[in-house]
Amino acid sequence: MLIRTMEKRSRPRIPKRLTCEIALHGQRYPGIVHDLSERGLFVQTLANPTPNSVVEILFAGTGDRPDIRLEAGVARRRVVPSRLQAAVPSGVGLEILPPRTEYERWIARPSAGPRLGESISIAPAYVSAEDPSAPSSGPIRTFRFRMRRRDRPESRLLTIRCETEAGARARALARAGAGWKIADMQRL
Repeated sequence: MLIRTMEKRSRPRIPKRLTCEIALHGQRYPGIVHDLSERGLFVQTLANPTPNSVVEILFAGTGDRPDIRLEAGVARRRVVPSRLQAAVPSGVGLEILPPRTEYERWIARPSAGPRLGESISIAPAYVSAEDPSAPSSGPIRTFRFRMRRRDRPESRLLTIRCETEAGARARALARAGAGWKIADMQRL
């Protein structure tokens, strides 16, 4: 028996790791872009927007790239149990709302990474909070985080390797999933 999965995406995706923020209900949530296309992107985040709502995305400018703010519609939400999030991230699929010219110009810039349609291979990399598209320039450090549940007395340890403390904090929060906060951090 042959089972085929139907591809629901209308545009090809490019694997890309970028940090961003999602503004929702007056709060900002850190996020990590996992892939992007001409019309949208998938962001691993603790933000919990409802499908068909509108959020604002902020990409901090670096080097010759200016800050970019975009409005996006929440196309889908993927919720994964915290024990599986190392393999499959929780997050939101976002569709960039028109006008998209600023977004299209931004992703077409050489410094933003590969152009749409190019074939690339992604090696595991660590996100730098200062410039996620830059090659690794500093030493990779190891951080240990004690994560605590917000709603009940439960904790767990996460070990994260990253160039910066801010990047490690963002990864720890994203990996822990919704309902967890950082109780303590230790540099190893």
